[in-house]
Amino acid sequence: MPVNKFEKIRRFIYFNDNSKIVSRDNAAHDRLYKIRPIVWKLNETCLNVPFEKYLYVDEDICSTKARHNLKRYNPKKPHKWGYKIYVLSSVSGFAYKYEPETGAENVVGPNEPNLGAAAKVVVRLAREIPRID
Repeated sequence: MPVNKFEKIRRFIYFNDNSKIVSRDNAAHDRLYKIRPIVWKLNETCLNVPFEKYLYVDEDICSTKARHNLKRYNPKKPHKWGYKIYVLSSVSGFAYKYEPETGAENVVGPNEPNLGAAAKVVVRLAREIPRID
């Protein structure tokens, strides 16, 4: 694709209404507001695939050179900078649910125990797994 065509598409494509964005000092601020509908649709589509018997929760790094405050640094990786994404996937490698790290993973809701950020991510991703009786 030519660069000019890509830049024109990028300039006019929107996934959420920018007039409804919540300010950063508000507790309801979402760092992924502009792309949240894409994340929801991707998760909804992937969850339509039947679950395999063995599942696991993992974190992936999408390497990038972009300038954004969601970027994380990991000095022990070949690609040291990237976006951290938590994934519920099967042993075959299919990803059923994605959750990009936004820094708000350890917000304790009402009637929820404070388990820590990592355990809360696992619990949120595991909610989608159907119970077998």
